[in-house]
Amino acid sequence: MYTRRRALLIGAVGLTALSGCTELATGDEPLSREASPVAISESVLSETGHELQKERTETLTEEVEAGGESREVEATNHITLYANTVEGLDGEDIESSLFGVVSTPAFEFVGRSFNPIADADNEEILEFASSEFGELEIGEKLEETTLTVLDSETTVSTFDGTARFDGQRIDIRVYVTAVDHEDDIVLGVGGYPEDLEDDQADDILELFEGIEHPVD
Repeated sequence: MYTRRRALLIGAVGLTALSGCTELATGDEPLSREASPVAISESVLSETGHELQKERTETLTEEVEAGGESREVEATNHITLYANTVEGLDGEDIESSLFGVVSTPAFEFVGRSFNPIADADNEEILEFASSEFGELEIGEKLEETTLTVLDSETTVSTFDGTARFDGQRIDIRVYVTAVDHEDDIVLGVGGYPEDLEDDQADDILELFEGIEHPVD
């Protein structure tokens, strides 16, 4: 029985740590950029049985040097997490799948992006999250699926992996993609226990297609 699944979305939450980025510019004031909020459409949430679990903003500040200039950079990201719950053997609700969306500002200067996510492939995004937090171990890439996310065709990669919960390891499936949209980079990460694949795989793909950005 799986009673703790928050670490499935370590990739989505941890990706905010990738947002230390900068523009090469002059001046003394911090370079500040806030991404637009991101969410899943209500109709897709209803169809898949997922509900909002948490949403927050997170501002990261970093001192950077570029072109001989030292500047302070502030990047404000929006993180939204969803879960689908089922009744466990003990009668309590447990989370059968998790899905997270993150919007992070795409800092650019003279056509060059300074957000590491812009040049990272799907596997690199997950590997970074794994090495930073140690909760999620990514294994083999299983397949790639082409979906339309925010009006753009994008590749959603599926990996097998394991998540650690209080010393226990659970085999999982993890999905990830990233798209550029409205001056932000929007990330989607979803996952579920391997033995629930027949029930959850189609829903996870539908959640990617239900991403909305920006939202009020």
